Amino acid sequence: MMRWLFVFLLALNVFYYVWNQQQAPLRAKEITPLSLYKSERDNIRLLHEPEAPQTDARIK
Repeated sequence: MMRWLFVFLLALNVFYYVWNQQQAPLRAKEITPLSLYKSERDNIRLLHEPEAPQTDARIK
């Protein structure tokens, strides 16, 4: 009995998958051009740079 229930549910899932793919076919994803990313990166400015810690050359 459990085997037939499993087969039925598996067939139902396959049917649902095929039906869903026919209603909403897979579309290609739009890709943002790389030039837009480069232009946004050039707009970034450093507002504050922390001072480098002083190191003593005598201590190693």
